[in-house]
Amino acid sequence: MDDSVYQAPKADIQVAEIGQKQHFKYFNFRGRMNRLKYLQLAYFLPSIIFFGYVFVIYLILYLDYRDPFADRTSYGLDVVLWIGMLVILISAVINGVWLSIQRAHDMGHRGFVALTSLIPLIGLALIIMPGEQHKNAYGDEPVENSALVNITGWLGIVGVGLYYLLLLVLGLLWLERFI
Repeated sequence: MDDSVYQAPKADIQVAEIGQKQHFKYFNFRGRMNRLKYLQLAYFLPSIIFFGYVFVIYLILYLDYRDPFADRTSYGLDVVLWIGMLVILISAVINGVWLSIQRAHDMGHRGFVALTSLIPLIGLALIIMPGEQHKNAYGDEPVENSALVNITGWLGIVGVGLYYLLLLVLGLLWLERFI
């Protein structure tokens, strides 16, 4: 009775193991994040938000035909500008903390190591050092990057450079008033 319904199947079925990797979760202090995803979320997206905000403020000033550095009668707009900058700064710091913690986890370190990202040159280690290429105590290996993550990750570095250039120019224009 080889054709019994209760008999084990004779087919040689090979089940391939599917490599499961950890997916990224927003606003989570657990898990891991690779370098380009870190660059994308920690630098590119905040740069887009910041430059978009500055563009809208200066567009409002342009449409109102005001020179933001010559006319000092627009104190209300200055307050809106500084409150918006403060909100962007606070949200960028919160964003940076949880992203840095996930990045430290990818390198196999505790989240406390993420505090080193506050020190300018030491914080570059989060960008330069590769993550562990295997499962570690903080989770599975992060998923592979898409083309969009690769592009926006490297554009994040450009965005930060533009941000510091803009701060330098605005600072020099502000100091010029006192000289």
